[in-house]
Amino acid sequence: RYEIQFGHVERGTRPNTSWDSARFESVAHKWADMSEGNYGVALLNDGKYGFGADGATLTMTIAKCGGFPYEGASDEIPDFTYALLPHGGRDLRGVLRDAYVLNDPFVIRPGGTGDLPAVFSLVSCDDEGVVVETVKCAEDGEGIVLRLYEAVKERHTVRLHFGRPIREARLLDLTEREIGELPVADGAVTLTVRPFEILTVKVR
Repeated sequence: RYEIQFGHVERGTRPNTSWDSARFESVAHKWADMSEGNYGVALLNDGKYGFGADGATLTMTIAKCGGFPYEGASDEIPDFTYALLPHGGRDLRGVLRDAYVLNDPFVIRPGGTGDLPAVFSLVSCDDEGVVVETVKCAEDGEGIVLRLYEAVKERHTVRLHFGRPIREARLLDLTEREIGELPVADGAVTLTVRPFEILTVKVR
């Protein structure tokens, strides 16, 4: 399995056709994973996108020779981070979490005065198989927009919890046009997400 934007693709580990033989390498973003029923290994990285699989061998291309985008580009010594992550079974939730931590490490900044809660999250989802990818101000200036996606190829009914009370939630399309209203109960929004579905939600 190779991560792509808002999901992943599955490819065989043995060439069965001439097309498979020509595709000795596949693109992936933050991780590539090779799993069987009760055990798996994921290869995480922070900036390498060429991966391959041959039988039980998983590879990652770390350098390519060439003169693009400038002359002497192949003379540079690459600087990157990778991690090998063993995990149980085919569940990708831990792989997703650790890949995000590797690519977006925690940043600590000095804060202002006053009491801070022991735990705070602007928004969180109760299932790690659904990733809240983006939080931004709405284009119309009214509320906060969330972009989330289902990442493990399963159907979920999830609850979104917020660090501040919300009055209403709306389901939007990708251009932020309203599609419908979402129920808000006890400060949380409940919604059903289909496999690999991308959703946009606006809250006030």
